[in-house]
Amino acid sequence: MPSLQIKESPFLRQLVRHRTVLIVGIYALVAACSLWVAFLLRFDFKLEAQYNKLFWLHLGWVMVAKLVLMALAGQFRGLLTFFGVRDAFRIGVASFSFASLLILVIYVFNLPGLLPRGVVFIDAAVFTGSMGALRLTLRVWGEYQSNRSGTHRELVPVAVIGAGEVGAKLIEELRRKPKMGLDPVVVFDDNREKWGLKIHGIPIVGAPETLADEAKRYGIHEVLLAIPGASNARMREIVRVCHTAHLQCVAVPSMEQLATGKVAVSQLKAVAIEDLLGRESIAMDPAIVLRSLQGQVVMVTGAGGSIGGELCRQVAACLPRQLLLVDQSEPSLFQIEQELLEYFPAEMLRPLVANILDEPRLRRIFAEYRPHVIFHAAAHKHVPLMEAQPGEAIKNNAFAARLLVQMASEFGVERCILISTDKAINPTNAMGASKRMAEIYLQSWQHEQTGNTRFAAVRFGNVLGSSGSVIPIFKKQIAAGGPVKVTHPEMVRYFMTIPEAVGLVLRSAAMAAGGEIFVLDMGKPVRIMDLAKQLIELSGLTVGRDIEILVTGLRPGEKLFEELSHAGENISKTSHERIMQFNGPVAPMEEVEHHFEEMRKMLPTSDPLSLKQQMKKLIPEYTVFEGRSEESAEAETNNAAVPEAPQAPVPVAKLAPIPQHGRTLTLKLEG
Repeated sequence: MPSLQIKESPFLRQLVRHRTVLIVGIYALVAACSLWVAFLLRFDFKLEAQYNKLFWLHLGWVMVAKLVLMALAGQFRGLLTFFGVRDAFRIGVASFSFASLLILVIYVFNLPGLLPRGVVFIDAAVFTGSMGALRLTLRVWGEYQSNRSGTHRELVPVAVIGAGEVGAKLIEELRRKPKMGLDPVVVFDDNREKWGLKIHGIPIVGAPETLADEAKRYGIHEVLLAIPGASNARMREIVRVCHTAHLQCVAVPSMEQLATGKVAVSQLKAVAIEDLLGRESIAMDPAIVLRSLQGQVVMVTGAGGSIGGELCRQVAACLPRQLLLVDQSEPSLFQIEQELLEYFPAEMLRPLVANILDEPRLRRIFAEYRPHVIFHAAAHKHVPLMEAQPGEAIKNNAFAARLLVQMASEFGVERCILISTDKAINPTNAMGASKRMAEIYLQSWQHEQTGNTRFAAVRFGNVLGSSGSVIPIFKKQIAAGGPVKVTHPEMVRYFMTIPEAVGLVLRSAAMAAGGEIFVLDMGKPVRIMDLAKQLIELSGLTVGRDIEILVTGLRPGEKLFEELSHAGENISKTSHERIMQFNGPVAPMEEVEHHFEEMRKMLPTSDPLSLKQQMKKLIPEYTVFEGRSEESAEAETNNAAVPEAPQAPVPVAKLAPIPQHGRTLTLKLEG
């Protein structure tokens, strides 16, 4: 809240500079006036000479005593225009404590000439009320000055969904800050017992489902969601109601952000797809993760990526002795380093530009820093790109993991965790198969190694907001006016947020005994077609009218459904409800090494199909993609069969003579 601005005269400005003197003077005046009013009220406004004399006799020390009590209550340190329930409580406690102490003295000593008992209690009540009124007046004046100094605009009528504590605070903030341009006029809530009541004078009219009917009545232009604790399913329903009513909706921040004080309730944000697809948070056992990482040297490969970056954030919060950020992309590495430097000491962070296939460089890092824990997140993850060039996936995903595993054993690393993917299960693409190769090698090495390093892999599916994921692609297509391209109407994927996925990875690492393949509970699968529709609706558009959805057919190596396990793997529970463990047969190390060596010899000269067939020798469940999918061909046929709509004449570009040396190039479109 803005502080009081006094600009009327140089004299007052000088007083503001001497803030304590000003506050003491104001409080002393209130103390004197309250005592005088207490005498008048006690004796029915007819003060005889003896009581008038008593007032002047006790005025000095009563004022001093009250000022001391106000100081003890912290009322000299706070800004005058900041006043709330706690300040009012402190003033009341100080006033009535003084009155109670004074009454006790009067009863014990019973001396003539002391203050009348009735005056003492009336004075306490009047002083408390006067101080509260003074501070409240200054607060209102400060808000008025702040709003008057801001830019003025017409207030937009808005509805608030949520009649709880967050909704009440939001309405209060908007009322105090009219410069935000939002005027709450009606409230909706699921709780029937609140219907017909009011919050800060705003009526609660019913459930959010009645929004469309009430929107015209109250002239609503926008909807504010003040339900940060609502389930994602309920959020989806409410957003759908808002879309049906053609109303844009924004939301208050999450409960976690509000609780930690990172943001204020009035810092509204657009409803994101993450708010609708994410799952309810659960306890992540932070103490267990903290004990496993605190004071350790932790290495994260692929530190500049989506998963690697979040690993760095959460690991840094556990206060390791050193955090080694390894990535071959200099811009990505610089970005995550700068972000972490805002919160953590520079001596903790070690950004290291390195290619994890560069054995001399990797060996030097291990020898210099001696990591205790490794999270291997560096990988090629794009399915169609790797399908066309499987050799790159094999090198970066399988052979890099092999080198890291060997190095970890050689230098006595305590734990080495491979970030894997659900596409490694019954793989149908080169990317998934290369990740499965890494898993096989890790398990075989764990089974036959002589050291104490614990190796484990963690599989999970798509994460919301990761680089290259479908959501940012859809957003760009929507921003461009469409169409939004979906490969198949029945394609489904599992989604989870990056922070949740990484939190579960850290928890898995803490429980790893060696050789496990952990699989994270990804929740319920989401149809990609439904996801595209929700993103279009969140953008305030309508499917079919504003944005078209185009089915393009499955791309090489893609599945309709991601699987959770393959033949030969047995699922078992762990100590965490969202982490499962798969157990299966372990291939002999000699056999695995033979396949890796054969692959190494083939990499420089072999064609993509030969490399895929070689991977299948190690991974029998791998379905090798050899050509265009039937679904893709069918989709192309169907799309081609649809008659094209008449198109406007194509604009003809006329290019002006090409300028030289600083002159401007002009491109004119005609037609």
